[in-house]
Amino acid sequence: MNGDILQAVDSYNPEKDAVFLLEYRNQVAFCYLTNLPITPPQCFQTVRKQLVEFQSTFKSFQA
Repeated sequence: MNGDILQAVDSYNPEKDAVFLLEYRNQVAFCYLTNLPITPPQCFQTVRKQLVEFQSTFKSFQA
């Protein structure tokens, strides 16, 4: 598995692909996602925009 992780990390394109290494207690999962319907940078911008929208909503509830 280590060879697969190193190969994926060395060859992935951060503009198109995503690599996740998830650890929980003594278990590890490795995910290499390609051909995504939305690129990681587009996803980041979408989440960031929605976060700003939600923050303004939360501020109005706190007032």
